[in-house]
Amino acid sequence: MMTAMNLADPLAVSIVRQFPERFPGDLDAPDAGFRRDVALLVHADTMLGGVALSAAVMGRQPEVDVASVVLDQNTTELTSVVGGRLATDIRQQFTTLWKDHHAGLMDYARAVPANDAGRRQQAMQRVDAFRLNLDALFAPTAITVADRFIPHTTYVTASLDALGAHDVGAAKAFAGGASKQSPEIGVRLALAAAASTPQAAALTH
Repeated sequence: MMTAMNLADPLAVSIVRQFPERFPGDLDAPDAGFRRDVALLVHADTMLGGVALSAAVMGRQPEVDVASVVLDQNTTELTSVVGGRLATDIRQQFTTLWKDHHAGLMDYARAVPANDAGRRQQAMQRVDAFRLNLDALFAPTAITVADRFIPHTTYVTASLDALGAHDVGAAKAFAGGASKQSPEIGVRLALAAAASTPQAAALTH
C-alpha cells in the first residue's frame, strides 16, 4: 500500500499543479504532508489489524504473532508522528489509548470462535471507552475524531462475526467498509493533533 502511494502521489501532484484554481492551498505545506502521513498510517493500522484479528478468529496464532509485530511497528510510527504535535502528557495518553483500542478488538476476535456473547460485550465496552477517552483527549481542539470509529468498529466486528460464521465473502465486504473509514479518521486525527500543538493552542487564547 505504501509503495502504491509512490505511484499515486506524483499523479495527484501533477493534477493539482495543472489546475491550481481547483485545489487551493500549498502542496509543500508541512501540515499537508502531516495529514497525508497520518492518514496512510491509520489506513495501514486498519489493514494490519485486520490481518491479526482475522487470524485470531481462525485460530492461526503464528499469523497473529507475525501480524501483531508489524502492527506494533506501525503503531510506534503513528504515535511518534502524531505525538510530535502533542504535549508530552497527551502523547503518552494517546499512545496508551491507541494500544488499548487494538487490545479491545483482539478481545472481541478471540471471543468469536466460541460465540462468547459476554466476552464480546466486554470487548465492546473497552472499545467504547477508547472512543470516549479519545474525544476527551482532543476536546480542547473542538475537532471530533471518535465518532468516525463508530462505523469503523461496526464494520470490523461484523467482518469478524462473518468470518466466525465461515462467510468469507461477507467478511471481506465488511473489511472493505472498515478500510474506507480509515482516511477520514486519519485526516481528523491529524487536524486534532495539529490543533493541539502548544503553539497553535497559544494562538487561540
